[in-house]
Amino acid sequence: MNMTNRQLFNALLDGEPTGPAGQILWAARLDVWYRQLKATDTLPEKYAGMSLNQIHKAMEIGFPQKSDEKNRLFKPEINGVRQYEERDGDNLHRYFETPFGTVYDTYHVDAYRAANRLSFATTHIGYRLKGEKDFKPVRYILENTTYVPYYDDYYAYEEEIGDDGLAFIFTANDPFSTVMRDYAGIEQFCYLLADYPELVDGLIGALAEKMEAELQPIMFGCPARVAHHGGHYDSMVTSPPLFEKYILPYLQRFSGELHGMGKFLALHTDADSRLIMGLLEGAGMDMAECFCTAPMVGVTLEQALDCWGDRVIIWGGVPSIILCPDSCSYGDFVDYMSAAIALIRSRKCRVILGVSDNVMPETDITRLEKITDMVNEANRLRYD
Repeated sequence: MNMTNRQLFNALLDGEPTGPAGQILWAARLDVWYRQLKATDTLPEKYAGMSLNQIHKAMEIGFPQKSDEKNRLFKPEINGVRQYEERDGDNLHRYFETPFGTVYDTYHVDAYRAANRLSFATTHIGYRLKGEKDFKPVRYILENTTYVPYYDDYYAYEEEIGDDGLAFIFTANDPFSTVMRDYAGIEQFCYLLADYPELVDGLIGALAEKMEAELQPIMFGCPARVAHHGGHYDSMVTSPPLFEKYILPYLQRFSGELHGMGKFLALHTDADSRLIMGLLEGAGMDMAECFCTAPMVGVTLEQALDCWGDRVIIWGGVPSIILCPDSCSYGDFVDYMSAAIALIRSRKCRVILGVSDNVMPETDITRLEKITDMVNEANRLRYD
């Protein structure tokens, strides 16, 4: 008898394999595809009028670990800082006025996408940490931020997906990635690290202390089995030396606490991880979520299995572009999926088939249906 998706998720966490005799779980994120086609009234006729949940069930695709709309585990409150916003055409400036000066972030807002609740409606284009003078106000902001637990989203999503999936918890990226991506932007961060290494190190260290003292306990207090804390690691951007110095120690401490509670660490691996795969496992990663493979990046599913074996759960292996007719012929798509399923069946491994990162609006939906058919056939044949 086949297990439910929730049972499969839990079995994988408990060490049960997907190959060669185990049941393959197929779960993917349809949010971006669904919202775009619904807003433009271009959903395939058979799915028109269905909710996202109903489409998941109709297509026999398990739910992802989180919803784009249900993703909070805390509410930040900033004390002693005056906050205000100003609009400049399509740009929104968000200001933070502190005793040490004022800093601001800039966002480009796509009015159409925002009105239709589409993904990527708001793009972060300017960052609060622009130069040396901004370190004090930025540090003041983080030191005066309070994290207020908010578990409602987790409980709501856990109830919503039921036996069709397993909800994880998600809060924020690790301190290094937060400073790089959210405070400075990648390009400016590189200049700041070269010019003011002590200030950068101090800011990252202060944020790590803050997260460990106040944010991590909120994550530990949630009953979810899997914590999603960090991701978007790339072999070039978060190169091995940077990862080893700034990210590895923090994640090792965090995963050590998780593992002591019988919980698991998932990292969002939707970038090119070919040079840092060993470091990801060394950080205590139990699941490579949204794992991206060739031809989108320079690592294959087979290489990942060679590296991680069955020690790490791999969730992904279906690059989103092979679902798009403009990028991949139907024949090549079928060949890819046939080879991927055969590979999973030939190895002692723990793999959840999923699309990295999202099923995009350009997807030929019949290809998703074909994956469902292929997975069902593979699961049926495992008894023969």
